[in-house]
Amino acid sequence: MPAAFDDESSEYSDSIFESLAGDAEALTPAIWASEVTNALRVAEIRGRITAADANNFLLDLETYPVDIVPQSLDDVRQEVLGISRQTGLTVYDASYLFLAVASGAPIASEDERMLSAAQALGVDRFLP
Repeated sequence: MPAAFDDESSEYSDSIFESLAGDAEALTPAIWASEVTNALRVAEIRGRITAADANNFLLDLETYPVDIVPQSLDDVRQEVLGISRQTGLTVYDASYLFLAVASGAPIASEDERMLSAAQALGVDRFLP
């Protein structure tokens, strides 16, 4: 979570949050909440943040317009798994890419593997 850690912040990640504070809206698969929480918990264990910082970040995150989209087991079995196999992405990352493909929305990422896979599937990168 770049926005949760000053040493991982970037101009791009900061601009995404600025866009969400404006009029942009984000879509994310349901696994996102667990992934964010896990990243914060690992950071707590490693002493990078305190429990209070993690809790505060989660509270702040709730103020952003993020629409969490559930995925059925059928979608995961047929679509997400196929994207994972086609692109070499993890199933977790393929879940984000599937949502972008299905919704026609661009993907917000700085991960080169994700961006390459997105481009191969005709998904644009989100440009704030």
